[in-house]
Amino acid sequence: MSLTVFSFIVFCLATFANCMPISCPCTTKNTTVTSYCENSASNRQCWGDYDIRTNYYDDEAPFRTGVTRTYWLEVTNTTTLAPDGIHRQMITFNNTFPGPTIWANWGDEIEVHVTNKLQDNGTSVHWHGVRQLDTCEQDGVPGVTQMPIPPTGFYTYKFFCSQYGSSWYHSHFSLQYAEGAVGPLTVYGPTSADYDEDLGPLIISDWRHETAFSEMALLSHSGNHSLQTAVNILLNGTNTYNATETGCVTGHHHNVTVEQGKTYKMGLVGALTENAVYFSMDGHKFTIVSNDYVPVEPVEVDHVYIGIGQRYDIIFEASGEIENYWIRAQPAAVGQCAFNKNIWNSNAVLRYAGAPDVDPRTSPVQYLNATETADGPGEYLQTCQEDFLPAGERFTPMLALNVSAPSFDDFLFAQVGFHWNSSDHTASQLFFVEKHEDVRKSPNASDPAALLNIDHTESDEHSLIVNFNEPTLLNVMENKYNAPNTNVYYLPQQRDEWVYFVVQSQIGIHHPIHLHGHDFFVLGQLEDQFEARHVPLLNLTNPMRRDVAMLPAGGSLVLAWKTDNPGAWIMHCHIAWHVGLGFGLQFVELEDEMKSKFTTVTDQDSLWTQNANAWSKWCMHDLVDQDDSGV
Repeated sequence: MSLTVFSFIVFCLATFANCMPISCPCTTKNTTVTSYCENSASNRQCWGDYDIRTNYYDDEAPFRTGVTRTYWLEVTNTTTLAPDGIHRQMITFNNTFPGPTIWANWGDEIEVHVTNKLQDNGTSVHWHGVRQLDTCEQDGVPGVTQMPIPPTGFYTYKFFCSQYGSSWYHSHFSLQYAEGAVGPLTVYGPTSADYDEDLGPLIISDWRHETAFSEMALLSHSGNHSLQTAVNILLNGTNTYNATETGCVTGHHHNVTVEQGKTYKMGLVGALTENAVYFSMDGHKFTIVSNDYVPVEPVEVDHVYIGIGQRYDIIFEASGEIENYWIRAQPAAVGQCAFNKNIWNSNAVLRYAGAPDVDPRTSPVQYLNATETADGPGEYLQTCQEDFLPAGERFTPMLALNVSAPSFDDFLFAQVGFHWNSSDHTASQLFFVEKHEDVRKSPNASDPAALLNIDHTESDEHSLIVNFNEPTLLNVMENKYNAPNTNVYYLPQQRDEWVYFVVQSQIGIHHPIHLHGHDFFVLGQLEDQFEARHVPLLNLTNPMRRDVAMLPAGGSLVLAWKTDNPGAWIMHCHIAWHVGLGFGLQFVELEDEMKSKFTTVTDQDSLWTQNANAWSKWCMHDLVDQDDSGV
């Protein structure tokens, strides 16, 4: 065999290996199986020398494959797309919506080269749910972990896939993701139940025909503008649209084709802006096997609530007759967690191979409001919470971890208020966070007036506004002060200390709360304000872990995590309008370790600093009009 032919064969084999999700043996010690175990249709819990109960939080010996997956993204203004048949200007990755799939295997690294082709905007890319262990500078949040990438600018993100499951990447610059700058991010790994084929991600998005920036501009300059209601829900970037003014139906439904008798895995990704959804498949129950990036014990349901930013991996059997069935992502309007003009046609098609090419004629599950009684088959209350599981069931992580018992005095506290800043509408300040690093100094929870003052801004409450030119990470590295309106909490310096944190509000709206850099433990979701009497009732035994959880309307979300990931991490409501209007805060974690680990931030030759210099130079000539919080 000639050297040329041999080299060609080696190249082909290497390329094939780099493009297929596989499980591969490794030499590190973090393992829970006694011998190599092949991931297969009959044993999906295996993954080479590892399995689904391997501790992926083990920082001493993380599972690494040594493989790097490389991608190229261009952030562009796009005028040629019509997701539901109606053309509109968009911001996309690589002129596609959703953007190209980025995938890797558990233990790989991902490297993404991003070019900003926008004419008048900076940008950044956030890798939603990725822990970013010791790589805070790769988290992609302008004003927090980096300066934005300027027009014509270039930046490379590189991070380790320490966990696995379905997620998404999106711009974290202002409202760009509401304009279409989103894409699927899938990390293959073990699964808690078996299946034959993986159908990949189903990206669920709410949609408007007006731009989000035009809406925010009206909000920021009036203080009382009513948002335009979303007009559609898109599934993998498409749906039909029925124009009421013309009666014309445009667009098309996304199709998912299956074979009768096979079992399938699908990743449900809530790449949503404002509308939460209830997902179901007519005539088919399904099994949830993970929430966010956390594998869970399999639990069978016939619908699932998907909050903004949340993800679920599901498994279902194509056990129906050979015909077509509606896949539904119905806006959660009954529970007032969605405002959408397209309540009943937020659908895709589950098409059995051999079925005729016609629309389904199947019936959905029925959702009721809180004043009704669910007493019939297929009837469910819409509560805008993760309480849709059958009676007696809960999300139980496959990797069982417990939380040390706290006292009431251990809790940090954030009280969220809601009022326009009457002194300055130009800054879009609507949501305010009142920090209480000692819960004993919090307002009297029995006095609503102390919790929510709609008349004026208190001196110790601030609406989040980041400074693009002074990201929190850089300020920490340079021992500089972070302004009060960056809402920074400084966590304990000791590694592996528990952080107990309460977000609460008297606002009658449910909020999806997302934390960067961690999976948090959800200890409680209360319908009232957190008090000492609630502490003994918290769930400390292998509670649900995830990175987005619902703050109940007028209630409290009680969380915990460990100080094991140095960095500047943002926590925010994932309703795009709410974080844009100031609903966010930050944590500086393990500050001393940050200063030793993130030296690239102050290294004048690093790509981070080169990008910062390019942004600063661009800002000198093009003043940035920051209508919102910046994130």
